[in-house]
Amino acid sequence: MTDIRSTPVGIIDSPGLVSVLTAAGIPVVTGSDFRDSVRAIRERSKQARSADEVPVIIARWRRQHVGMGAWLNSISGHTPPGKRTVVLIDPDDQPPTITGAEILPLPANLSALVTAAGFDDHPTYSDKTLHSDGSVHENAADFQIPDLDDDPEWTQPPWPEPEFDDSPSDPTSPAARGPAAGASIPAWAIDADPPPAGRPSAAPVPAWAEMPVGSDESAPPTPVSQSDLVTRSGPAILDPEPDPLPVLAAAPARPATVTAPPVTGDDLLDLMAGPRAAATPGSDRTRRRGQLGHLVISWAARGGAAKTSIALALAQRAGQRCPDLQVTVVDANRGQSDITKYLRLARPTIPGIFDAAVTGDPARAVLTMQAANDLRPGRWFDELHFHLIPGPRSTDEADPTVVTSDVYAQVIEQAQLNSDLVIVDTQIVEAHDTSGLIDNLAVPLLATPGVWGIANTDSSSVGVSNLADRLSMMAAAGVGREHMLMVINKSVVDFSEDDVRQRFSPYVCDLERIGNDDTVVEMMNNGRIPSDHAVYAAALDRILHRITGRPEFRPAPRPRRSILSWRRRGHR
Repeated sequence: MTDIRSTPVGIIDSPGLVSVLTAAGIPVVTGSDFRDSVRAIRERSKQARSADEVPVIIARWRRQHVGMGAWLNSISGHTPPGKRTVVLIDPDDQPPTITGAEILPLPANLSALVTAAGFDDHPTYSDKTLHSDGSVHENAADFQIPDLDDDPEWTQPPWPEPEFDDSPSDPTSPAARGPAAGASIPAWAIDADPPPAGRPSAAPVPAWAEMPVGSDESAPPTPVSQSDLVTRSGPAILDPEPDPLPVLAAAPARPATVTAPPVTGDDLLDLMAGPRAAATPGSDRTRRRGQLGHLVISWAARGGAAKTSIALALAQRAGQRCPDLQVTVVDANRGQSDITKYLRLARPTIPGIFDAAVTGDPARAVLTMQAANDLRPGRWFDELHFHLIPGPRSTDEADPTVVTSDVYAQVIEQAQLNSDLVIVDTQIVEAHDTSGLIDNLAVPLLATPGVWGIANTDSSSVGVSNLADRLSMMAAAGVGREHMLMVINKSVVDFSEDDVRQRFSPYVCDLERIGNDDTVVEMMNNGRIPSDHAVYAAALDRILHRITGRPEFRPAPRPRRSILSWRRRGHR
C-alpha cells in the first residue's frame, strides 16, 4: 500500500469527502455533478505521466446516472497498481456488478474506505464516518438520526418502494471485452463539449476487436413494421419550371480521398475480424495505411423514402461483389435506431454507439461481421457482408447529452480508418434540426471534400418538394453538388429523368431511379437485404462504381429512356 497523499483521488457525488480530503492536502479530482466529475477525471488521466498519476475513483452509486455502471466497469481495470475503485452504496441498494471494484455500504468509516481503495490507513481517518447524505462526521455516535416514532405523521405505512434493475447500464461486461489493445492510459467516458467546427482528428486506435456478444436461442423471424418501407404513391412529381436550369456537368468518376495522420503498427485493415479475400485482378486497391475509406451519407427529407434500405443494400452489395472490401454501416439515427431490428440483431448484449460514448473507445461500438452472422441463423437469413455500428439499444441510451454528435464523428472517422467503405444512415433531415446530428454531424461531413451524399425521396410531389428544400438548405451551408446523388425510390409515376436532372442540377450530380416492388418490403420484413433484387441491383452498381471506381461495379450501359410527360403513362 501507499500513502493516499501520493495519488490523486477522483470523487463522484460525495462533497463531504471532497472537503475532508482536500483539507488534508490530498489531491482531489471532482466536479459539480456526475458528468463534470467524469470529464475532470478523464482530463487528469490524459495528463498523467505514469499509471501512478491516474486518479483512483471513489464513487457514490446513483442508479439515475445513465452510463455510470458502464463507465465504472471500463475504468476498474485501469486503476494504478495495487489500487481499486471504490463504489459506495446505500444500505438498501442492491450492489451493482462492477468488476474489480470494492463495494462499501454507507455509512462507512473513512479508514475502511481508504484501505479498500488500496492506500495505507492513517489515524486521521479512523474517527470519521461518511454518511448517506454525503456528509462526514467525527464518528458515528456524533451523527444522530432524529427519533420519529412519536411523530404521528411518520407512523403511517410507507408507500411501497419501486423496483429497479440495478444492473449496469452497459449490458455487455466491459471486463469480458477487455481494454483497448495498446492503451496504457484510457480516454475515459463522456465528452459532451460542443463539437468542433471541422471534423475531429482522431488518434489511431486498434482495429475493430472481435467483441463477445450474448446469444440466445435461434427463433424464426417475425415480421415487423417498417415505416421506412411503406409503399407510397402520389401524383406527378412537379410541374415543369418555365425557365430550365443549366444541364448537369459530369461528376468525377472517383472521389478525392481524404488522408488522416499516419497509423503506426500493423495495417489496421489486416487486423479486422475475419479472413480477407484476395484482391480481384484489376481491382486497383488504392487505399493505403492512414488513409480514410470512402464515406457515404444516406439521408432523406421525410419517412418512407427507403434511405435505410438503400444504406443496407449498398453495403451488402459492396461486400458481396468485392469480398476484399471492408465495409461498415453506422446507424446514426439516434432517436430511432432500427437497423438491428431490420437485421434481426436486436439484443441487449450487442455493442453499440453508447459503449463508445461512455468508454471513449470507438472500437467498443462495433458489431463485427462475424459476430453479427453468428446471431443470424443461416437457414433463415442471408450472410451479412459488412460490419455494423448499432445505434442506442434503448431510450435510456439515446440520451443526446451522452451520445453526442462528437461521439458519432469520432466513431465514423475511426470506421474510415478501418474500412474501405463506410455508409452512414441518418435521422430524417427536417427544416429545423432538434437532434444536433444533422447540423453538427451530417452537414459538416457532407461539406467535407470527397464525402458522398445520397439524397433519397419517393416519387410523390410532396417528397420531391421537401427534398428540394433540404438540398437548398445544405447548399447554403456549404455542401456542394459534386458528390451528391439523388435517388428516387419506389417510383410509381412516369417522368422525364432529364427534366429532373436539369431541375436539381444546382444540388446533385446525378439521378438514380428505383422502381416499386412489394417483394422488397417483404424481404426487409423478413430480415433479408434486397441487394440482388432486380429493381435495386443495377442502380446499386452504378452508385458504387461512381463512388469507388471499382471495375466489379461497372454497370451495363443505361437504357435510353424516352422523354415522357409528367402525366401517368396512358393518360393525356
